[in-house]
Amino acid sequence: MHLAYQSAKPLAPPEAYDDIRKIEQFAADLYLKDLSPVARDALLRSLQSPRPEDSYEQDRAWLEKFIGLAALLTQPDAVQEIVRNRPWRQIHPHRPSRLYSPPLR
Repeated sequence: MHLAYQSAKPLAPPEAYDDIRKIEQFAADLYLKDLSPVARDALLRSLQSPRPEDSYEQDRAWLEKFIGLAALLTQPDAVQEIVRNRPWRQIHPHRPSRLYSPPLR
């Protein structure tokens, strides 16, 4: 007897995934233009790609994370200057940090 796998959600059409790859490449071309192709691909692979069923907020969170990591790779001196000029904060390990936000998924 053959049991077929039934997905809880219908799969998005292949065109939706093609569009996501185009968006990723557009962002890489815009923010990582001075990086080697190997480093660009490694960064894109290290981030979980947006999915067609993701919400606007999840897509925006992905893009903000991508832009932040791109800045670290392409403008490390500017990022260090920003961090250097920020005031020190005291961290209390026994209390949850206001800076922590749970994953969107």
